[in-house]
Amino acid sequence: MLEQPKAFDVPFNLETDLGSFTREQSRKLFWLTCLCLLSCTAPAPRPGPYPSVGTITIEIPTVHRVCLGTLVAPDRVLTAAHCVRAKNAALYRFVSWSQDGERVHRLKEVRIYPDFDDRDQIDTAANDIAVVTLEEPANGTPVEPLYRPGALAHAPVVIVVGYGTAKSDSQMPRALGSANNDVLWLRSTEFAAGRSDEWQICHGDSGAPAFVMDEAGRRQIVGVVSRGISADCTSGAIFTRVDAFLDWIRPGG
Repeated sequence: MLEQPKAFDVPFNLETDLGSFTREQSRKLFWLTCLCLLSCTAPAPRPGPYPSVGTITIEIPTVHRVCLGTLVAPDRVLTAAHCVRAKNAALYRFVSWSQDGERVHRLKEVRIYPDFDDRDQIDTAANDIAVVTLEEPANGTPVEPLYRPGALAHAPVVIVVGYGTAKSDSQMPRALGSANNDVLWLRSTEFAAGRSDEWQICHGDSGAPAFVMDEAGRRQIVGVVSRGISADCTSGAIFTRVDAFLDWIRPGG
């Protein structure tokens, strides 16, 4: 992962902009936010063929896109826990897309998995998964079905989605990209995926989905981007397994 920034390049007041947070809590939140940022000032790119994948933003001056999330119901978004670790729904927004264009949603609830390991060293984070509930449903935007257990153990390749970076192009793309990545290892709650000659998950892609195709050719979410394996985005990423948390993700979980 990236080293802790030695200075904060984005000006804001730690005491007032984060409300009741202590100065130390605010610094920790801002540091973790910076680890997820593609750009503090860049506009949110269009999603291309993945309209269910939207942008999570934080309402701090000059800080725009923080992470990605995926609609799994009209009013529910699956993302990484560290993306919304403040747990304050008023701080965040979710930007979705439909045939009518971009829509900004306020959040009603932020639900982080209870056993999320929120130590400062997010490169060792565990159970990095969260569900946020929107105040109003994102009607007109497709949702993605949750993965059913079983196939991931036999899936050598997953489809990873994000803004990422291509090995041959250091410029950050303006639309979501995707690529087939090899499953590198598989554990009870996480897996790693990457491919050295392909487009790679990179900074700004936390919370983004990984998919497999079912027998009918439909996408199913199998993972959520938690963190990178290396800081230079050349070694793949570590994903939280969706099937390990299905009962908790579903309403009432």
